[in-house]
Amino acid sequence: MRSSSTSYGTAGTASPRCSGCSELGPDSWYRLRFEELVADPAGQLRGVCGFLGEEYAPGMTEPHRVAGMAVPARMTWHRRTHGALDTSRAGTWTSRLTPDQIRLSEAVLGERLTSYGYELAGAVRPDPAELLRYPRVEVPRRAAHAKRRALDRLTRVRAPGPVASRPATG
Repeated sequence: MRSSSTSYGTAGTASPRCSGCSELGPDSWYRLRFEELVADPAGQLRGVCGFLGEEYAPGMTEPHRVAGMAVPARMTWHRRTHGALDTSRAGTWTSRLTPDQIRLSEAVLGERLTSYGYELAGAVRPDPAELLRYPRVEVPRRAAHAKRRALDRLTRVRAPGPVASRPATG
């Protein structure tokens, strides 16, 4: 569970609502909730395209058709991109997390969750000792995530490009 809380917390930290980006105007970022995307892919993607000034194409609702080319096999954390969009994963936290995990998540992320429009389960606040253990789990997890991103960047830099080339001679 700690990894579930830290995973959402880490992802959420990159959003303008967090990490001191509140000075950005509404034209600087676009919020898209997963539940809304899978419930209405075409409508939500039209909104994203409108924000970006791009033209919407119906094929955007079928990313699994290009995932084999666009998502390298080494990116195992993106393996679900190879399947069609569906609503089955929305809300699965209620069955995948234990009551203790939900309590910790709400204690650590509750304000952020409600600011994004999510309802809290109303779990009792966890023991203070459990809250003190949270940073000891979060810091190494963030370091592991940064290491994985760096290794992925290094792999991409070392990977041959899609176009063969020869150096020009003299």
